[in-house]
Amino acid sequence: MSEHPSDHLELLAELLAGERGADEPEVERRLRECEPCRLRWRALRETAARVGRAGAEQRAVLEELPRAGAAAGEERVLATLARLSQDRTARPAPSRRVVPWLAAAAVLLVAGAWVFFGRGERPDPTWLGPRPLELVAPLEGASNFETFSWTYSGGDAAGFTLRVFRPEDGLEGEPLVTIERMKESTWTPDAELLRELPEQILWQVEVLDEFQLVRASASASASRSSR
Repeated sequence: MSEHPSDHLELLAELLAGERGADEPEVERRLRECEPCRLRWRALRETAARVGRAGAEQRAVLEELPRAGAAAGEERVLATLARLSQDRTARPAPSRRVVPWLAAAAVLLVAGAWVFFGRGERPDPTWLGPRPLELVAPLEGASNFETFSWTYSGGDAAGFTLRVFRPEDGLEGEPLVTIERMKESTWTPDAELLRELPEQILWQVEVLDEFQLVRASASASASRSSR
């Protein structure tokens, strides 16, 4: 059972608030050394992007209300909605000092299900049988990269995320390929992408739950024989 420093949670809050950048050498080092933090930051970053898109869509709808035409009997409803939208846009934006605290609260809320943050430690997983997520192909010595496949026996999964990296970049590097929200446990690259993949790769699969949080993760190196 390993100790997990509480400052890792503070780092995730600072990243989400924009006070720190993931490309800072110190941040890169800490994320590289802490796989749970790295996986959590990736999930939080994707969640924040979805929330941002939803907010933009909401603002667009509210801005459109004053210009919307009304059918018979809808005048009062549209007038009320337009007034509410104007009230919302007239409210002062939160101060810069408030935003990081809101971000920290969001991180704490999401991390509430992350046991080791709540207890300061995280037990190493123990499997009584085969690991629930197993990468099948390709592996070392594969003849080709025409099919990526894996198995998951850990219960219902909302989806899978597949990433392919250059081996020298590692899992913290920029992915060559990212396929999200997959329902099937196989993926076939098209001919053009297949030609662009290097002879050696590192690939990773993450299992996501209904909240798009990572339930399991596995990675493997693979190299295809010379053609």
